Amino acid sequence: MSGKQARRAVGAALAISGLCAVIAVTGSATGAVEDEVRRSFSGRAYAEQLIDADGEMAGETPVAGRDVRDAPPWVEAEVADLAGVEELRATDDWSTIGFSRETDATVECEWLEDQLIRRGWTLAKTGVEGTLTGVKEEGRCSWLWFSATTVGGRACVVIQVLAR
Repeated sequence: MSGKQARRAVGAALAISGLCAVIAVTGSATGAVEDEVRRSFSGRAYAEQLIDADGEMAGETPVAGRDVRDAPPWVEAEVADLAGVEELRATDDWSTIGFSRETDATVECEWLEDQLIRRGWTLAKTGVEGTLTGVKEEGRCSWLWFSATTVGGRACVVIQVLAR
């Protein structure tokens, strides 16, 4: 890893750690962090379209999420095999990927860490439990960050990738 990449990884890890710490401290008393994670994985944007001004359901429920088969080939080749994940969500360019599984965050972190190391990533702890950053010199992806947290007995994972 070059000095520039190492500085970038450490800088990103510190920035993300600081932000996560602020969010955790401000939200822990009220459960705001748990609420935000739950909303992120519940299709809140879709749900808001379905509820009218009186709080009643309006219209049909749209299909939310993604199918693993829709992922570009580089996701499996360079990040992780997403077979078996649930509630898969991703931006159009797949630079942000989210999913959940019926397990806890510790198990999911270990699984994802193993997937990334086998694909050539150098990982660094961020100082916040359940989050890691990574850099890689070869391939399409050069940087990533992931976070896993347990919400309601499910591991909820968010991965952000910088792909060239």
